[in-house]
Amino acid sequence: MLKKIVASIFIMLVFATLALAQNVTIDTYGVTDRKAAVSAEDIFDLSYNGLTNVGTGTKVYLKGFSANGDASAGQWLIVKLPDGSSASYGNSMELDSNTQITSIVLDVTGTYTFQFSVSAGYDEITFNAGTYLGLPTGFNCATCHTETASKWAETNHATTLERALKGTLSSNFKESCVRCHSTGYDANADNNGFDDRDFVFPDTLSEEAYNQVLTNSPSAMELANVQCESCHGPGNAHMGNTSDSKIVNSISQETCAKCHDSGTHHVFPSQWDVSKHATLTGEGAGQTRSSCAPCHNGAGFVKYIKGGKAGLTENEPENVNITCATCHDPHDATNKHQLRTVEATLANGEDVTVGGMGKLCMNCHKTRRDAVDYTSNYLNNLSPYYGPHYGPQSEILLAKNYPDLGTAFQSTNHINYTTDACVSCHMNAQGAVDEEGKVLLSGGHSFRMSTPEGVDNVAACTPCHSFESFDKISVKVNGSADLDGDGTEEGLQAEVYGSLEKIELLLPPLGSTEISTIDSSWSPIQAKAFYIWEMVEADGSFGVHNAKFVTGILMETIAQLEGTTAVEEIEGLPVSYILEQNYPNPFNPFTTIRFSIPEAGNVKITVYDAIGNEIEVLVDKNMNPGVFNATWDAANYASGIYLYRMQTNNFVSVKKMILVK
Repeated sequence: MLKKIVASIFIMLVFATLALAQNVTIDTYGVTDRKAAVSAEDIFDLSYNGLTNVGTGTKVYLKGFSANGDASAGQWLIVKLPDGSSASYGNSMELDSNTQITSIVLDVTGTYTFQFSVSAGYDEITFNAGTYLGLPTGFNCATCHTETASKWAETNHATTLERALKGTLSSNFKESCVRCHSTGYDANADNNGFDDRDFVFPDTLSEEAYNQVLTNSPSAMELANVQCESCHGPGNAHMGNTSDSKIVNSISQETCAKCHDSGTHHVFPSQWDVSKHATLTGEGAGQTRSSCAPCHNGAGFVKYIKGGKAGLTENEPENVNITCATCHDPHDATNKHQLRTVEATLANGEDVTVGGMGKLCMNCHKTRRDAVDYTSNYLNNLSPYYGPHYGPQSEILLAKNYPDLGTAFQSTNHINYTTDACVSCHMNAQGAVDEEGKVLLSGGHSFRMSTPEGVDNVAACTPCHSFESFDKISVKVNGSADLDGDGTEEGLQAEVYGSLEKIELLLPPLGSTEISTIDSSWSPIQAKAFYIWEMVEADGSFGVHNAKFVTGILMETIAQLEGTTAVEEIEGLPVSYILEQNYPNPFNPFTTIRFSIPEAGNVKITVYDAIGNEIEVLVDKNMNPGVFNATWDAANYASGIYLYRMQTNNFVSVKKMILVK
């Protein structure tokens, strides 16, 4: 009995220790040239790519994190150093109460282990410092990784220095550019990298000059271009060994940012920093679930694409943002810009045939439902998560895969006026930096249509439109810009917002903007209306992506919720009240009910089941004299006999109709 108690206590202590350890982590902290140049008063003076496999002599930055907000009290310890190392920590600094940063130079070749400790626990990280091999004749990375290396050879990285020295990359290429167009270049380290080998920059840029460099600097040119070791770290200790960071594989943005974030031309990582793709890890553990990871986890998306777009079967081990290597395959130039994919299929099985490079985005920025089937069978899909599940930008842009309201809607056709759909607008950038040299934080890889300060980027719109900001867009339907019916003509986005609020008031509980969770008491049109409401709300553009489609479907949704289900006025003024027999009859699932009213007044048309239960109100409003057709969609009802009743102040009539499925 005592042994069992002791064992139980031991297990509890182990789990308690693990729980505490999860609150304390140590990780790398990548630094770009741009970040290093921001201030002379911080500890960042050199760039670092965030890898745990680096060249000997590299200064690395470590990030200690404490969830309890006491990172300032954290202690940095050295657990292991290779023989001959005298490495010691440099100064440290706090980023915030949870995060402390320090630096250390890995001064000799070998394995290092570092620890960050606070009262709640500790965490450790292991580094390898090594030397670069390059791609000499004979044994190299390509010997084992033949297929990957052959694909890489077709990428721009594989020839970036070659093209530069030949003069075909840029006429402005100079010697200072070589460090990012070669492998292992680090002027502050002795790691057998490119700069540690004999190399003389040519006087001219030409094919002849390049050939001369090949002849005069054969050792250096073994490390020419951006090779495997640029992204995976030096390979002298690898030789098939992956333990203790002898080689690493990371899709972290920091790996690319070391070279792609400097000066006035290389700004992609700084733009990415302000994008929503860069902040996914702060949104909870849902990103690691196998069902969520393909779109909410950078590593999950890579696996999803490599697996033929089949669902993941295992959870991701950690949260990873959507980074450069999530969308761009470092090893494969099959698609333009090395995009992972340029094909997309909507959840209803329809392949997207337009949109160019924007189809990459459509793999995630789409709903997860076949909208027609899902909403028509809503009683089988009742859930607190009922709806399109966010990301419906593709459906809005394409005007496809939306609930069936019994009518078609016009489209603004932005999808056909933009070569690359999402990319054409969200990545439209007028240069990389402003007049003061500051990075432009809209367009480009920020994917933003406005700056963090709220200045709209309308550059993509100006070829066709003249507005200065998105809130100035105005759309008229039947000569009126009052699309939400509140008596005021406002901009498109305000009108769409007003229409969404109107739908909120018409959904249970009626009269409240707080929509309740859908249940079996909801009618078919209410179920469809909520789905449409969430599509437009989650789209986020408030009509800009497809003004005609959004305004059309919202107006029809409101009309049907208000009981004017597809009511069409017929020419001619009647002399008496008439409720005609529906046609066709029997029907499946649509039928039309024609009625006539000779004078203005309230008209109500209600549908009942065979035993007299009210199931749907088709019309309930004040109407002018006329002849009208009202269409009823009975897709969500069973076959059988139904009654429909028309009532006005002076007239009541009931007729029978038959639904046959």
